[in-house]
Amino acid sequence: MGALSKRICFPLGALEAEAKAAECGLIFAWELGLREVIIEGDSQVVIHALSTEQPAPLSIQQLISGTKTWLPNFRAWKARFARRDCNKAAHLMARHAKEIEDCIIWVEDTPHFIVSEVHFDVISLGSTQV
Repeated sequence: MGALSKRICFPLGALEAEAKAAECGLIFAWELGLREVIIEGDSQVVIHALSTEQPAPLSIQQLISGTKTWLPNFRAWKARFARRDCNKAAHLMARHAKEIEDCIIWVEDTPHFIVSEVHFDVISLGSTQV
């Protein structure tokens, strides 16, 4: 498992940033050797665009198309909507990306600023599987 914070050097709207994050996350997962992934995001538009064949909004069409070219490489994948309040670790990673110059990668480690959120997510997973 790994984590990635990457600064995007050009201005993007919220929708475009979510689509770019999905693309970066998917490529990062592939590079880590993961072959089964869940793409989780708080933009229903991006998640819908990734999981259906319907055309994405024009502003993210190229990003979504590029991301979709990676999907057949995975044994299994799923795109899932998660409200921002249920996706706090990802939100904190995105905020952290604004403070760095380029990119920081953690492999087999959890960034210190999301440890409590990840711990909470793990506990929540256990309680929902009962």
